[in-house]
Amino acid sequence: MKIYVITNTVLVRKMKEVFNCIREFTRQFQAHFIVTGSYLGRVLEPDFRFSSGDVTSIRIFTLSFQEFLETFDPPLYQEYSSLPLDHADDRKPEIYNELQSAFDVYKQIGGYPKVVETYLNTKSILLREKKGLDEGSISEELQKLVMKNHSSNLSKATCFRAINWLYQSWIVGYCGKIIEMDILNFKPSSRCFFMDLGITYYYLSRSGADAPTRSGTLNENYVYIDLLKRQEFPEEIAFETRGKAQKLLYLKGDTRGGANGKVETLPIYLLERYQFD
Repeated sequence: MKIYVITNTVLVRKMKEVFNCIREFTRQFQAHFIVTGSYLGRVLEPDFRFSSGDVTSIRIFTLSFQEFLETFDPPLYQEYSSLPLDHADDRKPEIYNELQSAFDVYKQIGGYPKVVETYLNTKSILLREKKGLDEGSISEELQKLVMKNHSSNLSKATCFRAINWLYQSWIVGYCGKIIEMDILNFKPSSRCFFMDLGITYYYLSRSGADAPTRSGTLNENYVYIDLLKRQEFPEEIAFETRGKAQKLLYLKGDTRGGANGKVETLPIYLLERYQFD
């Protein structure tokens, strides 16, 4: 069976006609079609109909830490792949230190392939930071950044639409919060995360966040992306609210890992290797 790939170039020229026919391709042709592109601004317009039925949507993530490490330092990646998860390997303290250093680099540059390629060629991270962290929501901070060099007034509604576009473009994602495992005490879209750590680092630095705040937020963002991937098809984990937690997993940067009863401690950079049973 043949496979055809429809890219941005085709979609830009005859965007609406092609997009609205996607769901009929499998009925009219004995072939598979892959539609890819980043021109989401057009797709959100009213004339475009989202396909259903014979269409499978696939979310494309930026490089994970494992994928970054395999390119960044292949020998270190081999050591990473062989480290035990249920206890510390005290024979290799230098490996844990090197992995933490590599993870610190990854948290700053993220996983966009071109950004990673540029770093590998230059080994430098250039970013100007501003002083002072203003309190407020992400929309308020974004509004301040956007309006900084412009005299025109942008309403909160305009900024909200911009943030919604970021969400639809898979640049940011939302996370709900449930308190004490009480389903009646659930708050949807309680937190907002960027879908790449490099963007998170850039935004936090522009906002003036200090080093501990940046590190904590980046670690939390990293865990969010990893858990989100595990909920993709085929689903590896599912969040339920019945009963008590069977296991408690601590993710830390300054540890080599270990287990004590139902409590497990793991270096955060080893999370991608961890399997939820």
